[in-house]
Amino acid sequence: MFRAAGARDVLELGARHGRDALHFAREGFTVQATDFSATGLEQLRDAASQQGVGEKVTTAVHDVRDPLRLPDACVDAVFARMLLCMALSAKELLALVAEVRRVLRPGGVFVYTVRHTGDAHYGAGTARGDDIFEHGGFAVHLFDRALVDVLAAGWTLEEVHASRRATSRAACGALPRPCPGGVQPVSCRTVAARQSLLRRSWQPQPQPQPEASRPLVARCRR
Repeated sequence: MFRAAGARDVLELGARHGRDALHFAREGFTVQATDFSATGLEQLRDAASQQGVGEKVTTAVHDVRDPLRLPDACVDAVFARMLLCMALSAKELLALVAEVRRVLRPGGVFVYTVRHTGDAHYGAGTARGDDIFEHGGFAVHLFDRALVDVLAAGWTLEEVHASRRATSRAACGALPRPCPGGVQPVSCRTVAARQSLLRRSWQPQPQPQPEASRPLVARCRR
């Protein structure tokens, strides 16, 4: 998707120890990887060096609740695996997506994955508001379609569909931090957002709730 959009550099938010960042680097992209864990980023840099892509990867410690320390319109693509599923309120998510929009160049692509309200764990545990539930030591924000639409305001959402594959730990990655250990992810949703100077052309259509074991895939363009 990034290559088809003509992207050359990728900013990853919540890179952890770098599985995706390293993949992007091996594919030839220049990668800026951010995470709140300095230890994880150190492991990422070591792995990048060992794999011969150290010159393509830079890292920075960053809390996604804070503004990105980057200038406007400086990257072609932004990626975040399961990061938006952290215990972030709707207000904090809107601020985060606004920051993503700010740093993307016109035509830039935004891809993120999240768990959704069709998840088997939806409603389990202690409700924290905004569809955030704490269960087994984890606080997870489970997305519904309405939230995807809200975050896509100002972008053109091109498609939202169920993946052909059932969700697995390999597909979703670990549950969002800072809540460690425990429950395995059941389902996720992938949302891709691409900037455009054109007016928003996508209109939401009623859709059934996804199967709990299947992620959704969405793509949007500004």
